[in-house]
Amino acid sequence: MLKRRKKSNKTTCSASASARAAIGVSNSSDEVVHRGSGGATRAMVRISAVLIASLVVGRMTESMKRNGHKTNVTENGWTDTLQNMSMDAFESTKSSYDEFYQKNVQPLLTSVTSKLNATLSDEKSRPGYRLAQEGAKAKHPIIFIPGFITAGLEVWGAEECAKNLFRQRIWGSLTMAQSFFADRNCWRKHLSLDRRSGLDPEGIRLRAAHGFDAADYFIATFWVFAKLIENLADVGYDGERMSMMSFDWRLGYRNLEKRDGYFTKLKYTIEAHHETTGEKVVLISHSMGGTVTHYFLQWVVAEKRYG
Repeated sequence: MLKRRKKSNKTTCSASASARAAIGVSNSSDEVVHRGSGGATRAMVRISAVLIASLVVGRMTESMKRNGHKTNVTENGWTDTLQNMSMDAFESTKSSYDEFYQKNVQPLLTSVTSKLNATLSDEKSRPGYRLAQEGAKAKHPIIFIPGFITAGLEVWGAEECAKNLFRQRIWGSLTMAQSFFADRNCWRKHLSLDRRSGLDPEGIRLRAAHGFDAADYFIATFWVFAKLIENLADVGYDGERMSMMSFDWRLGYRNLEKRDGYFTKLKYTIEAHHETTGEKVVLISHSMGGTVTHYFLQWVVAEKRYG
């Protein structure tokens, strides 16, 4: 069992303050601090489709070159092509966006997908496959804690403009781009938090996606944890020995525990893996997941009144 031991108020408050500062929450309350035009929330909701598509295609092109495939278009070429596409035609209605997406964006993504996936999924080139041939076996249970870019958010309650997105990802999938261009004000409103409570506005409910699908891919073939999971599977890991602990990256850490019980669930997941295997548990975090893990390690040994 992970037991809480007594820590001083000073130490706990210091760790809490550092973690809260990292995600933009004030020290005096759970009110979200908006740091002007450079604030995390405002910056993220202004992501454009050109940036997303350029990122995806650039990653694909780079991977293809790295694996020996030839491409007739440079990464700058992809970016220039996307940037030259006018966005005026699809800003007003969803139907015009669908036409733009099917005509311009989708062909760019699908044109490199098959070659890229074939290269990355080549069994004999995977480190996991080679290690398995050398006798490597699954041992310690693993828990993944992703970052904010890769932690998908699903719609569980929405205003009329987003009713059609129920249980779909408004962050972390192609649905994100589609909903952004269909009605970007609606998309921004649903991702934004109430400035006083630091929680979802009245009538809106976004929650973290769960399972490995929550952070295996960001958009289409832009993989994040997918290849790591695949390589671990080569040496015997599966859903019984691994867990993905995604979270709502918009929330302050206290609200993350208060609303979702995230740190309590993470604690019990660690204990369950240890109980069923008898092995120590490995935490693998990425990006903001590193600060979440650091906060958890402080939280789990603090007195309950501080956690």
